[in-house]
Amino acid sequence: VGVIAGTTNPGANRYMGQDSYTYGYYSDGRKVNNGSYTSYGTSYSVAADGSGDVIGVYIDADNGNIYFSKNGTVQNSGTAAFTSVTGPFRFAIASESNCFHIANFGQDDTFAGLKTSGSAAASDGNGIGKFNDSIGLSDYLAPCTSNLADITIGPGQSSQAGDHFNTVLYTGNGSTQSITGVGFQPDWTWIKNRATTDAHALTDSVRGVTKELQINALSAESTNADGLTAFGADGFSLGDDDIYNTNTETYVSWNWKGGGSASTNTDGSGIDSSVSANADAGFSVLTYTGTGNTSHTIGHGLGKTPAFVMSKSRDTGSGAFSYWFVKWNGLTSNNNLVYFDNAQTNIAVNYAGGGWSDFDSSNTTTIVPRIGYTGSSVDSVNKSGEDYVAWVFAEIEGFSSIG
Repeated sequence: VGVIAGTTNPGANRYMGQDSYTYGYYSDGRKVNNGSYTSYGTSYSVAADGSGDVIGVYIDADNGNIYFSKNGTVQNSGTAAFTSVTGPFRFAIASESNCFHIANFGQDDTFAGLKTSGSAAASDGNGIGKFNDSIGLSDYLAPCTSNLADITIGPGQSSQAGDHFNTVLYTGNGSTQSITGVGFQPDWTWIKNRATTDAHALTDSVRGVTKELQINALSAESTNADGLTAFGADGFSLGDDDIYNTNTETYVSWNWKGGGSASTNTDGSGIDSSVSANADAGFSVLTYTGTGNTSHTIGHGLGKTPAFVMSKSRDTGSGAFSYWFVKWNGLTSNNNLVYFDNAQTNIAVNYAGGGWSDFDSSNTTTIVPRIGYTGSSVDSVNKSGEDYVAWVFAEIEGFSSIG
């Protein structure tokens, strides 16, 4: 009995553990992988009349740990048989011909009547399912849909995707106008003229209306009194600036809902941030002032590990530290994508000047600036006295995926 890791199917006449991607608990008590047998637990018996032992299989998919139990007792004093195994994982049984097996995933602790319901029969930690013996390891759950976390956005929920993000098209009038139909009050709006090569204009509620950054340029933040002038309950209001509102020209606006008015976030070490966070949708926009300290971190307000961060100095409009620093979960070894402006002909993924550190489980509350090429500065995203803005995204099941 054991586990197949990955998507390859063993060929005919292969025993569980014979291949590098199969992991087994052999009936003589040994564990086996890639044809190598190692002492693990006690032997067990199998019998068609149900008089044999009940073997349990435990998979920790987050850490790649596999355990086995005999009649409810986890073998090897509760130590994993295999560690750091890469999934996806499949439960499997290999046997000689003319044999049959019955597996209980929590649906029937009598194994179709072959076993008597055990005196130690137990449900999992969520009170779901029934097993012939005690579970033996805490926090392990029956593999069924009742143990899957409910999605917070999408079918069957009160909150839908359009409650958190919406694209709205409009036509400019060359004067002032209010754009509605967003469905909520945006906290970040990205506008692009579809008719000409005008710049992309980004405005958010944390920096404040009329504060403009152009994502296709390295320029510092500017104040555009005729740009996006207000956020409303169902959209936003515009002045007559050409980038936003040229008469008869068509525009697209992408709108994200944050957490409303910014609040001070003190989760960071050494740096307080102003954050508007929508944890349900995995989005926050934040501002902070750099300290130049290589050990300082910045709170993002999501309560979960980010998968994407984009940041920009608000003060610097030229040189390496004016770049847009982008980090997503597909980049490893602390790499950052650093150019959005169309003047650059090459896209640099591995930038030695700093940026954001890799994301892991320690980043549920903070993002971490990476040390720059001088070895002592983090000027790219944390220069002393420099003002920055960052947009942070986490993946939300049923709503967003980042790669």
